[in-house]
Amino acid sequence: MACDERRARLVLVEDVAALDVAAVRQIAWDRRFGDTCPGYTANLGLAVAEVGPPVREEVREAAWSFYADRFVPTVRSNGAPLSFSEQPVEPCTPEYAIAG
Repeated sequence: MACDERRARLVLVEDVAALDVAAVRQIAWDRRFGDTCPGYTANLGLAVAEVGPPVREEVREAAWSFYADRFVPTVRSNGAPLSFSEQPVEPCTPEYAIAG
């Protein structure tokens, strides 16, 4: 997640090993309890790469839930959808995808 013109937006992480998790936690904390980088955008999000077998839309995107301590789908059957990003996001491409 990054701030552009004081609004939050998701950015593609090209190197997961180089991700500064402490900085992400601090931004999430500042967004929750301060007036930093407002917007209906996840602090951390996952997106399924647009290659390979088709994936159901309800599991294509997920946002980190601090309450659940895991990624949860943004489209839920038992409540309102979670925010993923207000602004368009860079699509995940095979060179940055993580196979698991």
